[in-house]
Amino acid sequence: MSPHQRQHPDSSATLRSLETPAAVIDTPRMLRNIHRMQARMDALGVRFRPHAKTSKCTPVVRA
Repeated sequence: MSPHQRQHPDSSATLRSLETPAAVIDTPRMLRNIHRMQARMDALGVRFRPHAKTSKCTPVVRA
């Protein structure tokens, strides 16, 4: 598998076909969770700053 395929897997790929270890990220779900957390923090009047260092996965940080 090429580095490009690792970052942008073919939609026909199955979990069984992935080389492991592999990060499998559901980007829409991740973004919904971030927005939900931000809305909760806004409602509480608290500043929220996600920490990219906890991920160390460039595609996650860029999303």
